[in-house]
Amino acid sequence: MDSDIILSICIPTYNRATYLDKCLQSIVKQVGNNPEVEVLISDNVSNDNTPVLCENYATQYDNVKYYRNETNIGGDKNFIRVLKLGKGKYLKLLNDYVEFKDGCILKMLEIVKQHAESKEVVFFANGLSHLKKKDFHFSKDLNGFLKVASDRTTWIGAFGIWREDFWQLIENRTFKTSSLVQTELLFDSVTLRQKAVTYSRTIFRIHELPNKKTGYNFFDIFVNGYFNTIVKGLKDEKRISYGTYLREKNRFFTDFIWMWYKKIKIKKDQNTEFNSKGMARIIFNTYKYNPILYLYLLFLPFYMIGFYFKKLLK
Repeated sequence: MDSDIILSICIPTYNRATYLDKCLQSIVKQVGNNPEVEVLISDNVSNDNTPVLCENYATQYDNVKYYRNETNIGGDKNFIRVLKLGKGKYLKLLNDYVEFKDGCILKMLEIVKQHAESKEVVFFANGLSHLKKKDFHFSKDLNGFLKVASDRTTWIGAFGIWREDFWQLIENRTFKTSSLVQTELLFDSVTLRQKAVTYSRTIFRIHELPNKKTGYNFFDIFVNGYFNTIVKGLKDEKRISYGTYLREKNRFFTDFIWMWYKKIKIKKDQNTEFNSKGMARIIFNTYKYNPILYLYLLFLPFYMIGFYFKKLLK
């Protein structure tokens, strides 16, 4: 019965049958036909082996359901579609290229049950480095939650929401961004509840995807989308304090922008080839009045010398 479902695992997918198989296997080997857990797959018209794979799982397990869109509706719309299909009390969005570590899906179910009455926002950070001193971090408002979760809020694998909150927030909803709808919904749910609990331990293994070219403009989406649109919007709407905004701006530069700049422009070791058009302009326009940019510009030549020197020694 639908009323028995506690956890809906919602997986949007497109042409990743090999990875999806590993993802689904990691789920069913832990929960089988457990009526408290449902697994929903929304396929964006894959042309690989995805339909056959998913239909096999749906045949073997009563709680696995496969849906195939009539046309490719795009990634973000597919996120929303699969969440709308969920019947559980808690809707957990999941990437098709991750695997649950042994026992971790049952741990997730346990945590969701513990908060099913009080309905704090439950966020699974999956090993966020600065949170490793303890398992759970409690936040009393959006300021506290952003301090804990930071840009990890952009990852769809970390997103989850109570079903009743989702339907309240999605009704007549217009999103500010086209690629970070999960982040907007997450921050709105914290604003709605004014309390959140973040579980810091690693629960997923993340598979490296094969190298491919994309039109994905990484810095435009995350600097302009996440920071300049979403976080700055929270500050302008007075949903977070100016101090929280400045702290996130500095941490976002050190923990995210600098890390990805090194990977994409210097080390060139990222697995997917992103579109980096306008990267320098986007970063400069965002941080031109912030001293942290100029500190890192002073440091950059020394880092590059050290990096290339190490390469020569190999």
